[in-house]
Amino acid sequence: MRKYSKRTAIVAVTAAVLLGTAGGAYAYWTSTGNGSGTATADAAASTVTVNQTGSVAGLVPGGAALPLSGTFTSTNNNVVVTALSATVASVDKTGCLAKDFVIAGTAVIVNDTPATYSKTWSGLTIALKNTAANQDACKDAKVTITYAAK
Repeated sequence: MRKYSKRTAIVAVTAAVLLGTAGGAYAYWTSTGNGSGTATADAAASTVTVNQTGSVAGLVPGGAALPLSGTFTSTNNNVVVTALSATVASVDKTGCLAKDFVIAGTAVIVNDTPATYSKTWSGLTIALKNTAANQDACKDAKVTITYAAK
């Protein structure tokens, strides 16, 4: 019978451990599966603000319609505005009414690329109607215009 030395025993145990570990490192299971998830688009990111550039002054009864124009701002550069409407919301002088003014025209909207984000509008006008009555109440009146972008 052959005697084993301590050294031979250590080598044998080390080899067994290495072979066991190596075999374990290559063992794996294969499988298939599926799942699902969700994503939500942010509605707040599509909010658009309509800005009127400049101030309109010099409205007189039956006078020329004066131009309105402006820009759009948004937190989302990919928002495209396709229509714009405007109404006279209020007048700050007693006896001068919103119906004494008329907003006309069709808004021309320029939706440039998101890289430049130069979204502008023009094409609307405002005028003070000639009602064939005394319109002194509208002298120096400040008109508030409400815009709605779509």
